[in-house]
Amino acid sequence: VLRDCDKKLDEEGLCVIMMHPQDYLLENSDVTDEAKYQEFVKMVDGLHELNATFRNLKDLANCK
Repeated sequence: VLRDCDKKLDEEGLCVIMMHPQDYLLENSDVTDEAKYQEFVKMVDGLHELNATFRNLKDLANCK
C-alpha cells in the first residue's frame, strides 16, 4: 500500500486508501485483531513519512 501510494503521490499528488473499522476486528466479533491493528498503525506511520495529508469523505463532499 505504501509503495503504491508513494508512486501515486509522486505522479498525481493523490492517493486514495479506503478502509473500514470492522476490517480490524476479529471475525464475527467486536474485539480488535491486534495483529491487523498493528499493521494499520505501521501504514499510517508510513503515510506520515510520505507527508500525506489525510481526508475523510465528509471533507471531500463539502458536507455541512
